[in-house]
Amino acid sequence: MDVGAGSVNRYKNFFQYKYYKRLDIQRGDNIDIVGSAEDIPAENASFDSIICTQVLGDIYDFNKVISEFNRVLTVGGTVMLSESFFDFLHNEPHDYWRFTKHALQKMFTDKNFEILTMDRIGGFYATKAQMNIRYLIFKWRLYNSRFARLFSVFFKFYGSVAIMFDAWDKNSANKSFCLGWLIITRKIK
Repeated sequence: MDVGAGSVNRYKNFFQYKYYKRLDIQRGDNIDIVGSAEDIPAENASFDSIICTQVLGDIYDFNKVISEFNRVLTVGGTVMLSESFFDFLHNEPHDYWRFTKHALQKMFTDKNFEILTMDRIGGFYATKAQMNIRYLIFKWRLYNSRFARLFSVFFKFYGSVAIMFDAWDKNSANKSFCLGWLIITRKIK
């Protein structure tokens, strides 16, 4: 199940599955289940895996979401979740949280999940680049601008260079910064 799927089909072709269901709070052409992540309209133990990207921070009762993941997953089922640590204000007034890796680990282990992997997304340079790029996009209103394509070439190059610098910079200062986290967990009971 893709929780918080939205209108774009981003992940369906990345996985092997028997059935793939997309959940979102709003109806849409590609939405299979209309409902909230805090109260998933599905039977207990009805899914083997959940993907949830950049959703948890926009839900006030994130602990209820983790409990619902546990409820609808089979034992041994996995959750692949990404969430922000540094980010701009978005989806207001429903932008509530930013998470450290320690918070995510505790949130899942407290709800009977084991952590399979926890990966940092970006470092100092990628974080700084993303903040600068987002600032300019908003300042110059580039989302709906005819100049967006021109700027996107520069932004893509800038982002690529930042990612390269993060790969080179192995010191602990760089590792203290990140855009967010990718966590893969398994339900243990």
